[in-house]
Amino acid sequence: MNKILNLLIFTVIACSLHAQSQVETLLNDAKKFNSFFIEGDMDKHIDMTIPSVVETAGGKEIMVANAKESYEMTTKSGVIYETIEPLKPSQFLFAGKDLQSILPQNVITKIGDIRISQKVYFLASSSDEGKTWTFLNLEPYDTESIKTFIPNVSKDLEIPASEVPVVLDGK
Repeated sequence: MNKILNLLIFTVIACSLHAQSQVETLLNDAKKFNSFFIEGDMDKHIDMTIPSVVETAGGKEIMVANAKESYEMTTKSGVIYETIEPLKPSQFLFAGKDLQSILPQNVITKIGDIRISQKVYFLASSSDEGKTWTFLNLEPYDTESIKTFIPNVSKDLEIPASEVPVVLDGK
C-alpha cells in the first residue's frame, strides 16, 4: 500500500513539474514573440505565429510584408509599443495533437505624452507537447471566426472579449 501511495505522489509531482515547465516555456516564448514585434523584426515575429494562420494569409513572405506595413503605419502615426507582458495562461487544452491556451497580455503603448494599458488575448499553440509555442492575437476574432484560420482550434476554448484600454498617465 505504501508503494502505491509513493508512486501516486511521485506521479502527481511529476505532472505538476511538467505543467509548470510548459507554462514557463510558454511565457518565455511569448516574451520572445513580443520582443520581435516591439523591435519591428517581423520576419522572426511571423516565424512564431501559428503556422496555419501564416499559410491561410498567403505564406510567410506576404504575411511579413503586411506586418511590416502595418507596424510602420502604426509607428509613423506616433504609437510607440513600450511593453507587452504575458500574464498567466488559461488551462491547457488539446485540439488534436496541438496543445492550446489563451494567453492574456498587458500591452502598454505611448502616444505623445499619453501612456495606455490594455489587456489583450492571444492564442498560444504548441504542436510538440509544450516545448515550443506559436501565437496569434485574438483581438479581431471571435470563437467562430477563428476556425477559418485555425481549423483545429479546441471546441472548449472561449475567446474573451477585448478589454477597454486604460490611460495610465499623460496630459
